[in-house]
Amino acid sequence: MWLEDKIWNFRDHQCYYETNCYASDFIESNKDKLDSLLQSQVHKWTPFTHKWTPFTHKWTPFTVAEFRAFLAVVLNMGLNQKPNYNAYWDTCHHSQETPWFPAHFNRDRFQIILKFLHFADNSQMPERDEPDYKLYKIKEIVDYFNQKCIYHYHPFQNISIDESMIGFKGRTPYLRQYMPNKRHLRFGIKLWCLSDSSNGYLCQFEIYTDSQAKRPAVPPARSFTHELIIRLLTNADLLHRGQHLGVDNFFTSSKELTSARNGNLLCLAYQDNNRKPVLLSTMAKSGFIDTVNSRNQAVRRPAVIHAYNEAMGGVDLGDEKLYMYLAERQTLKWTNKVFFSLLGRAVLNSYILYKLNTTDKPVLFRYNFIISVLESLSSKFTPAKIIRRKWTREEISTTRKGVESLVPSASSHPLGGHDLV
Repeated sequence: MWLEDKIWNFRDHQCYYETNCYASDFIESNKDKLDSLLQSQVHKWTPFTHKWTPFTHKWTPFTVAEFRAFLAVVLNMGLNQKPNYNAYWDTCHHSQETPWFPAHFNRDRFQIILKFLHFADNSQMPERDEPDYKLYKIKEIVDYFNQKCIYHYHPFQNISIDESMIGFKGRTPYLRQYMPNKRHLRFGIKLWCLSDSSNGYLCQFEIYTDSQAKRPAVPPARSFTHELIIRLLTNADLLHRGQHLGVDNFFTSSKELTSARNGNLLCLAYQDNNRKPVLLSTMAKSGFIDTVNSRNQAVRRPAVIHAYNEAMGGVDLGDEKLYMYLAERQTLKWTNKVFFSLLGRAVLNSYILYKLNTTDKPVLFRYNFIISVLESLSSKFTPAKIIRRKWTREEISTTRKGVESLVPSASSHPLGGHDLV
């Protein structure tokens, strides 16, 4: 239901179409450099015909079946964690072999697709001073994901809004943030997420762009956090629907809650061991209730704290589930990092929907559910066998002469052909 044909068949959302266009344009625009550099990653990954010199590179078109298999490989990398991409195609160490990967995808082909993976038309790129510039390359995927989130699911009563991170230390269009309280991901791209507190289902999210000054002016009674809450609830069609929303102190102020409620506001200061939290609520009532803590011990707490614990924590719960089987890899392209994170979140949302609606006995574990998804994606694709032709003596001789012409002669050597001892 998530990875349906629209994302690759409909022209506005097809990843493989933009990938093919970007790869062809890149190879064509860098043809002279590829001819002069006899060794590069593009030489290694792209098929070519060798007719003396120079090399003539050709991009093999990216197909729908191949894109499905590519997603299956990425999902399977989350189930089988290894230090780098090459380790999945390692045949030198029999104890570390994973025959599924070479049987379903070629290593060089996977790496060249990873390099050219693209989601938007660069010719339509907005100017740097326009609001849509920062997220243009990933906007279509983000909009599609948010649309599917609210189409397939309506959350339970308790929901929460909090921040999440996509770990990334590379270059971004002013998107990278530093959050010292996120010990596992202190650098990365920050998301504002609206999630169901009962199961961690992601209902709606926004990528933080640090461009409040360029956004439309908000009413005087509203701050940035207030406007963010209203926007997320409106986009998720949850505003004024009777939901209980839990937020932390970053979003909380008595002025905003009072204006949103237009009624009574409960303020509670509570002594909890060494902590003295102050809570504001427009929903909870005063008084105490009897409940149990995380150690299954009977405790007596204020009703507003119990309501906060019930409504808060959906985003953290979703992140905890997400990173169990997410393929985290170092990459130079921030768009790939966002796309793979959204792919993992889509599979997690799909599993939550499966558990809520299935009649299977017993219910599949999430590990087995992901296996069934990736096997379905890769079932219709068979990688092409690469047959490497042996070079003739004339081709070897010509290539060797070309390499020797690039090596400086002894007369031009700064030491006059002598080496240091």
